Amino acid sequence: MKRLTVLVVTAILTLLVTTAVAGMPVTLTVNDSGIDFETYGEHTSYIQLAFEDHQLEVIMSDTKLMSALPAIDITVPPVNTEDLFGNEVTAGNIEQVDEVELIRYGNNFRGIQVHHPGVSLKEVSTSYLAAFAKMGFTSTLDSHSNHNVQIYYLDQGDDHLRAVFHRLGDEVEAFLYGL
Repeated sequence: MKRLTVLVVTAILTLLVTTAVAGMPVTLTVNDSGIDFETYGEHTSYIQLAFEDHQLEVIMSDTKLMSALPAIDITVPPVNTEDLFGNEVTAGNIEQVDEVELIRYGNNFRGIQVHHPGVSLKEVSTSYLAAFAKMGFTSTLDSHSNHNVQIYYLDQGDDHLRAVFHRLGDEVEAFLYGL
């Protein structure tokens, strides 16, 4: 029994040291309090990025933010359903908007995909890279990038993200993922 206890304590200490050395993975939060989900239909929304304590915050609002990121058009669907407890739900949330996709990993959001209509690949990638540079990230272009897809690795100390910008017809898809 004593040997098992020592083994378990050693395993836990190894895990803690490994986590401390490797750094915490970047997670993502979405602050969508500035979006009116009670007004159904299409509206223009704005995005701003913030980073603190291994967490990328994507701030979304129906009003202009202090950001140079291109605006997006979102469509808020009518909901009119009931929740798990039978309460009527009359407003949507960001997870029901087709133009924004949140990627979960376990209980945490680890990535976001945003569609930017009517802008160039260069405009989208340049604006996101400038936003990350203001937050202290350095960017490295992946050698597999081409004129339709640009892949960047973003680093700030122990924090790492991947940004993929993909041209799809007349829109550009921006995909941000915490590593």
